[in-house]
Amino acid sequence: MALSEASSVRSANSDDSTVVEATERLRKRHGLGADDEEGDLVEQNKTLQEAIFSVMYMLSRSRTADSWRWAVLKLVLEGLVPFLVIFNPRHWPIDKSNLLWQVIRWAQPATPVASIWGYNTYVRLFYALVGLIVSVVAAIGLLTVAMRKQEHSKWLLRFARLLQKFTDALFNMAYVAVFDYIMFLFNCHYGAPGHPHQFWADVQCFTGRHIILMTVGVATAIIFFFATGLMLVASCDLSPVARGIMASPAAVTRLQV
Repeated sequence: MALSEASSVRSANSDDSTVVEATERLRKRHGLGADDEEGDLVEQNKTLQEAIFSVMYMLSRSRTADSWRWAVLKLVLEGLVPFLVIFNPRHWPIDKSNLLWQVIRWAQPATPVASIWGYNTYVRLFYALVGLIVSVVAAIGLLTVAMRKQEHSKWLLRFARLLQKFTDALFNMAYVAVFDYIMFLFNCHYGAPGHPHQFWADVQCFTGRHIILMTVGVATAIIFFFATGLMLVASCDLSPVARGIMASPAAVTRLQV
């Protein structure tokens, strides 16, 4: 009798476990167990967002943010490019041999590079610039993935400091000049026969290698535009005791400017 009762209990337990497994399968099949999966997905998204914000904050909070010399240099470079676009030797009687002009014209490097070294050198420097932008953006992506971990090693922090120097120079300091260098390739006579470039008359914009350059330029300009926008947003600060000279609490207004 005891053996038969024990065997019946085991049989009942086995049946119960089978029922539980079958019920769990039905719940998964009909989406009844999706709450846990949704919770995991939300947690992953939250972790990714925190990593992105951490990287943006880390890259924008450099020592140069508190330096008035860096702020003055940044403002001067931002103002020189529009100044050089309006006041140039093609429309104004400017002495090109003047030492001051020889210095400040390099704030807009597209024109001196094109006039001194020509089209081929300009293209080589353009591809080097594209490689630099893509490499920095890819490094930011790798840093974002690494920041999702709870523990940050010393090499990761060193890598972040090194990357911070590149982002400061590329997306905060020289972003106007870099964007102008890319867009110089699109300076064409679109209404003229053959669509020649305004600076290189023998280069037709929609034929040969230049159409490839324009395609690469569009993709690079989009990537560079969004990366610069993210860095501008990251540099905004709502803290009343913030020491960043160029810090602003209005991210939308700063992007519009």
